[in-house]
Amino acid sequence: MRKNSYINTFPISLSSLLAHWLAIEGVQPNIPQNPTSLNKEENYVDSINSSAVQDQSLSGSSQNNTAPLVKHVLSKEHQLYFECVKDSLFSSNAAIQTAALDCVSSDGGIHQLVPYFVQLISDLVGLLNPYSYSYTHTLL
Repeated sequence: MRKNSYINTFPISLSSLLAHWLAIEGVQPNIPQNPTSLNKEENYVDSINSSAVQDQSLSGSSQNNTAPLVKHVLSKEHQLYFECVKDSLFSSNAAIQTAALDCVSSDGGIHQLVPYFVQLISDLVGLLNPYSYSYTHTLL
């Protein structure tokens, strides 16, 4: 390369480029470049309202005021974890049952499985004592 050679310029000015964090430790900062939480809530409400309108148009009645169910998606790891714990609890080996309960009590990051465990316990109580099912269901 020659000493007096011409240096190419950038096709755009650097003043038009900006950097910002999209997320820091899983939390999106509230800066002008990122959508605000209010916009997210409006989009969520709009999607719920549009699905409710679709449900009403399909059912043909406008008096149905129930909210649509929200689909909860679990990762494959959580699904496998839940199935393993459930199978371990139904095992006849007490050591396996104890190990499964110890894992559930000490493992972190399984908060998404809480509704599934509550439903499992509710179903088991209903099977064991059908007369107390409604009372137990109310407590849960």
